[in-house]
Amino acid sequence: MNRPNEVHAPLDLNLRHDQKAGRFTVTPGEDPRKKRRIRTHWIARILFDVPRGMFAWGIGASYAMPVVSAIGGIGMFTAWWTWETRALRTD
Repeated sequence: MNRPNEVHAPLDLNLRHDQKAGRFTVTPGEDPRKKRRIRTHWIARILFDVPRGMFAWGIGASYAMPVVSAIGGIGMFTAWWTWETRALRTD
């Protein structure tokens, strides 16, 4: 059995002092990989989606197959890239 002795009083005093000063408060740190992953996600989406969107807008409704293919490509890339970035977190 651990009985109180002369060492416990200063240790308890130090513990209370440190707790009052907030030295045992833990906050999550900033994750630079998460920021880089999100930035890369948006850059890739802009570089891929904007040209295909401009193509679909520019060609208009006169040619249905290229417009549908461009919009489908945007949807497929966006779904896949969002899954890679948000769900898998492979880096």
